[in-house]
Amino acid sequence: MRAVIYARVSRAADRSSETSTPRQIANCRSYLSSREWDEHAVFRDVDRSAYRSGVLRPGFEAMLAELTRGGVDVLVVWKLDRLTRRSRDFERVWSVCEDHRVALASVTEPVDTTTPIGLAIVRVLLTFASVESTVKGERLAARFREKATRGLPHEGGVRPFGHSRDRSEVIEGEAVLLREAAQRIIHGEGVVAIARDFRARGVVGSCGVPWTHTGMRSSLLSARMVGDRSYRGDVVARDCFPAILDRNTHELVRHILDDTPKRARPSRSLLQGLLRCGLCGQHLTAAMSSKKSLIYKCAGSPYGQGCDRISISRPLVEDLLVRAVRDRLRRRSMRRQRAEPSDPTGRLRELNRAYFVAGALSRAEFYATRQTLLSDDDDRADRWNIHPDIPPGASGRELDRRWDELTRSAQRALLEAFLDRAVVAPAPVRGGGFQPERVHLHWHGT
Repeated sequence: MRAVIYARVSRAADRSSETSTPRQIANCRSYLSSREWDEHAVFRDVDRSAYRSGVLRPGFEAMLAELTRGGVDVLVVWKLDRLTRRSRDFERVWSVCEDHRVALASVTEPVDTTTPIGLAIVRVLLTFASVESTVKGERLAARFREKATRGLPHEGGVRPFGHSRDRSEVIEGEAVLLREAAQRIIHGEGVVAIARDFRARGVVGSCGVPWTHTGMRSSLLSARMVGDRSYRGDVVARDCFPAILDRNTHELVRHILDDTPKRARPSRSLLQGLLRCGLCGQHLTAAMSSKKSLIYKCAGSPYGQGCDRISISRPLVEDLLVRAVRDRLRRRSMRRQRAEPSDPTGRLRELNRAYFVAGALSRAEFYATRQTLLSDDDDRADRWNIHPDIPPGASGRELDRRWDELTRSAQRALLEAFLDRAVVAPAPVRGGGFQPERVHLHWHGT
């Protein structure tokens, strides 16, 4: 008889144990020799679970493919749970074995699938293997939760960015970058843009891999940012490690990121959210016309809730609004920035909490109240720490001169600092080209 051997181990670290794949294969070969069976092929999987769903086992799949090709009489394993711990996977294996007349044999168990009783025994053994895996998983979960509630760090894995492996120390060079990212998010920049900027600057994670927006989001939302220990998303112990962010900053970041749809793609258009339809009042969104030109449009069903009757050239309206804001920058004396109080109990901090955390203010109310708190001066952008890429105290003329050098997010921050919204009216004449008079600008404080 021609036999195929299959061996598996869940953890690569178990190579010295009796379940290591070399020992399994050696025992299987002795079993074949005692029955004078011929070895046809050997397949193995290392560091692959047979219980967790979704785990791909290349050796297991290759073994099934070999059985399907034919020419094999028996499948030999050291123990049945090396083959599978899930009833669904066993039924898949047994279906292939039945279709191609392949027997199943176990070195350490009395398995004989040539009789109905033998097949029933196989299914009973498989049930016990599944129960054993479930109990073992529950036991490990209880152990991990107990360690978490004691404030002990998670074992193994990659070192968390900003902390030492045991979380006992803050790595200041990395923590500075996380604080920078948190401030940029509070000031309105997206996680995708920040991760892209980090990649451009050559900043990599603790394992040397470039930053992604998902990794950035996960790090900033992590409870360890404020020194807490979490288990499966719930904080179970507080003040266990040195903090990277203060709790007020972390709360603001969590609120902003939790309010951002995880699957929403970041806006690549400069005026997204600033343009309104002059007919129905809905936001205009970036789109492409039937002639393949870039536009902003009031999107109707199924893409939006607008009237679908207003559109305007994207590059031309962006140029119009940018020129209007740069004109205000040139005309206003932007004095040295009066820094926002760092005291978290100050009025500006409370205003930020009311807007970002409690959601008690509209965007217009937030900007109007902030203007009153800072002063009655018209010089808005200099007084607001609106973006980390805009240096404090920069003059309006300097920002105008360096406009093209600013990042897109910094340009967007300046637009939002001055402009509340721009309402686009219907075109009086269809096909008349770009008509600037259709765009009505509404500035903050007017």
